[in-house]
Amino acid sequence: MNPPYSQTRGGQSAFDIAGLKPEERKACQRKWGQLTKRLPVSNKAGMAASFLAMAWRKTRTNGRIGFVLPLTAAFADSWAVTRDMVLRQFKDIVVIAVAGGKAIGDTALSADTGMEEMLLVATKRGNALSTKTQPVRCVTLHQPFTRIGESGEIARAIENAVGSLKPSLRIAPVRAGDEEIGQALLYQAAGKGGTWMPLGVTRMELAMAAESLMRGRLDGTWRTLALATPAR
Repeated sequence: MNPPYSQTRGGQSAFDIAGLKPEERKACQRKWGQLTKRLPVSNKAGMAASFLAMAWRKTRTNGRIGFVLPLTAAFADSWAVTRDMVLRQFKDIVVIAVAGGKAIGDTALSADTGMEEMLLVATKRGNALSTKTQPVRCVTLHQPFTRIGESGEIARAIENAVGSLKPSLRIAPVRAGDEEIGQALLYQAAGKGGTWMPLGVTRMELAMAAESLMRGRLDGTWRTLALATPAR
């Protein structure tokens, strides 16, 4: 699904649609609030979060979801409760983005949005709220893909890289032939609704070293893992 990203902000309604009367707009806002009242969403995140939460409700156990989302879904405070839902209610979570600033305008996933985006693919676990969060497989591509033919090859390269990730090998190159076209990282988000910080960063070992430094300890773990990453 590629849901609408509409938000209520700056005095602008998510339903500021041409042709709607003020009373109709207010009715839409009320209905939106009713539909999401018991869902793990903040309406400040916009409609995309609401569609993702409803997908969780409607998808069967072991069913798969696939979403195009604004990149802010990985970082914004307004998305924290929804990110937490994803980590608790889904498994095999893969998020894919292009290196910062590379996929905007005509090369964006949704070229008419004018914003950076990400792909989310995951499998539903069960209906009960889990107390244990799942790791996220963050994939960052160096360049956007613009042709249907190459997208299939890139998908296979991502699948191979993600499949090789494990606790002892948390960073893997995404390779198409002999060329490294991106990196994949097995990442455990910190805290409730923690950000998926490495997504969009070209060299993920540097991102993780920076995160370790911010927590007050920098060791050689990430440098060792990066050097040990096998070529394919």
